Amino acid sequence: YSGIIDNNQASTSGHPGIILIKATTTPGSGCSITLADNFTTKRTVQDLATQVPWSMRMIFKLGITNGTVYDMGMSSYSAQNTNAATNVVGLRFDPDQSVALLAVCGDGTVVSNAIIASVATNVWYDAYFSSTVAGTVNVSVNGGGVVAITNHVPTVQVSPYFRIANRSSGGAGVLTVDAFKASFSLPQRY
Repeated sequence: YSGIIDNNQASTSGHPGIILIKATTTPGSGCSITLADNFTTKRTVQDLATQVPWSMRMIFKLGITNGTVYDMGMSSYSAQNTNAATNVVGLRFDPDQSVALLAVCGDGTVVSNAIIASVATNVWYDAYFSSTVAGTVNVSVNGGGVVAITNHVPTVQVSPYFRIANRSSGGAGVLTVDAFKASFSLPQRY
C-alpha cells in the first residue's frame, strides 16, 4: 500500500492547515490516516449506534481521477487494501460507480444515500454528521439539506479516518483535508 501524505501544502483562502493524501498511479496503491492508538486493534470511539449525542465535521476537497475511491469519516477500517470499510459512518466517492458524493453508514452491511448529486473537483466541502437519537445519523454537506440514515449504524468501535485507494491504472487521485473535528458524549477507549 503506497501513497503520499504531505503536510506542506500551500494554504488557500480560509483553509490554513492542509494535509494532502495521494495515491500513486499504480493499481492497488493508496494512503490513509487513521486516528487511533493501534492501526489494527485499538479504536477511539465505542458504539455510535446507541451512545449519543455525538457530532463530527470534516472539511476537504477531492482531486478526482477515475479508478480512485475516496473514504472519510469514522470506521473500524484496518485492512491495507482497496476494499471499502463496512463498519463506517462517513462519506464515500467512487467516480467509477457514481458522480454523487454518498453518505454511508454500515454495521457490516453498508447503506448509502446521495448527498451531493455531482461532485466537483477542487471544491471545498464542509460535511457535518450528528446523532442525538440512538440509531439515527444526520448528514449535511455545505449547509444543504439533511439526510437522515436510520439503519446499519455501526455497533463496533470506530476511529476517525481518511483513505484514498487507486483500484485501476490511471491518474493519482488526491484527497486534501483541512479539518476534522468531533465531539462525543460517550465512553472513550482510553
